Amino acid sequence: MRLTKLAIATFFASGALLVTGSAHAAQLNNSFNVKLRIVESCTIDRTIDDIDFGLVNSNTTGNLDQQTALEISCNNQSGYTVALKPSNNNTAGAGVMDARGNGHNDTVAYSLYQDPSRTLAWGSVSGTNTLSETGNKSIPVYARVTQADYAGKQAGNYNDVVSVVVTY
Repeated sequence: MRLTKLAIATFFASGALLVTGSAHAAQLNNSFNVKLRIVESCTIDRTIDDIDFGLVNSNTTGNLDQQTALEISCNNQSGYTVALKPSNNNTAGAGVMDARGNGHNDTVAYSLYQDPSRTLAWGSVSGTNTLSETGNKSIPVYARVTQADYAGKQAGNYNDVVSVVVTY
């Protein structure tokens, strides 16, 4: 009987060793970052309406004034500059409309301005004749053709293209 008690005691003791051996677990730790980078961005929000000086005939007198608007949106109230450049690359905003396809070579000059009184030229020389703004804006663009520039010109459709450059 003594042998049986010793065998049972040995059996329970070895079982206890097995249980305590499995209760010890290892643990590993590490980490990672959560990131987001918001970049400055600007857009011209819609198609820009053309500046159309309309119909002019031999009885028309005086300057021809028209305007359009640029709808510019920038996130985070980002600062930006707006430059305008006619197709003749004039940096002072003085463009020339031509009458290609009308059978003659007449041209009509025009100028772009930042203000309704048309005294502040709008061109493409940074810090001189560009416009500085922040955030979301509707920015008017003013234009003028003087009578001296259209008087005596041949009939036809005159056109030019102005590039809008937003730098931010």
